[in-house]
Amino acid sequence: MQGSIQTFCEVCGAEIHDGHSRCNQCGASVEDAKPDSEDRLQPAPEGEPDTQSLDWRANIVSDESAPSLYSVPVIFGFTAIMSSLFGAILMILNLRAMAKPEGIVPVLTFGLGVSAVQWISVDLDPSYIFYIVINLVGAGLLSTYFWNKFIGARTKYRLRPIVVPLIVAVILTIVPILILLTRRAA
Repeated sequence: MQGSIQTFCEVCGAEIHDGHSRCNQCGASVEDAKPDSEDRLQPAPEGEPDTQSLDWRANIVSDESAPSLYSVPVIFGFTAIMSSLFGAILMILNLRAMAKPEGIVPVLTFGLGVSAVQWISVDLDPSYIFYIVINLVGAGLLSTYFWNKFIGARTKYRLRPIVVPLIVAVILTIVPILILLTRRAA
């Protein structure tokens, strides 16, 4: 249709077709849509992965209809500091909030696999250098590859508070540290 303005969902960036009251991708209402403009992010072409590199802050919105997600830096930070399994669990919570169950098994498998390799590396390298490197690689993959593949680099979202994961992280850190310290002392 000539002369029509393309409209894109403010929440996920998907094109909203004329006459639709909701986004087919995320379900946001048309009121959350904005006409196309030069400063508006365009969705990835059909069939291509959504891997555009973005400043993560550009995707933060205050719109109540946007999903509440743990941000890219939160996923990276908790994975780097805690473990790939911890980061994978946060990513799975994001996938549930986005109603994208197809990503849960791959993310969980990745988190478990990387965590297993980390624990094996502790026995092989008591200095924990490999453990730290593996953690950082896992953090990078969860916050880029898995985020872009299952959530999308252009997805608009509200920031989910990190208080609960922070409390869980502190509690979960105490037990493994005590185990590692007693193993090293023996």
